[in-house]
Amino acid sequence: MNWWDANKFEFPSMAVAARDYLPIPASEVDVERLFNTGRDILGIRRFGMSGETLKTLMMLKDGIRCREADLK
Repeated sequence: MNWWDANKFEFPSMAVAARDYLPIPASEVDVERLFNTGRDILGIRRFGMSGETLKTLMMLKDGIRCREADLK
């Protein structure tokens, strides 16, 4: 970010784009973790579960995980 700030007059459009997009953290791991959690909850035999039920179970599981992390 420092380089783009120092060279913003030479590359004004790229500097704006860099300021907008470089601070965004890579989130591939979080997305993969989300899908793995959904797969673990659904399992092979639960594909008839509604999306709303799956969402509720995933939120409950995340709440439990957060609470356990706070206790440590």
